[in-house]
Amino acid sequence: MGMSDRTKNFHISYARDAVYTAASRPAYEEGTHGFRRFNEYRDLGLKQATGGKFFAHLARVKVEGDKKTALPFAGGTGIHQHTVDFQFVFVLSGWVRFEIEDHGEKTLHAGDCIYLPPTIFHAVLDYSDDLEVLEIMSPAEYETIAAAEMPGNAAKG
Repeated sequence: MGMSDRTKNFHISYARDAVYTAASRPAYEEGTHGFRRFNEYRDLGLKQATGGKFFAHLARVKVEGDKKTALPFAGGTGIHQHTVDFQFVFVLSGWVRFEIEDHGEKTLHAGDCIYLPPTIFHAVLDYSDDLEVLEIMSPAEYETIAAAEMPGNAAKG
């Protein structure tokens, strides 16, 4: 999309109008897109505004009663990759611990961000009760592919 391309829709997502849902697509456990039943999501409208070139949402820990929803199985989200060209995560609050192909475990705190190269394998191992992240991906439609083992991880820096 060039600077002169004004065919896309102008869009604002106001916090006062925010709606968090379990997912805007079918759940990961059914094999699509990586949405997790232990999170809730706020779609920021970029898919529609960019004609499917980008997708952005806020993801936060789903709280039921006074407790965060437990990770559904040992090892967190499980090892997976997304068929995207671009994946960026910015931690707005709390912390999250990842395992990342060829890079080992990394913990990010509020204010930290990570760019994950296309199709890199990763897993969320743990997170704080107050975790909230901004995630931006391209393209908007993608697949999530699970793996039994983490490839690589020779460099653990």
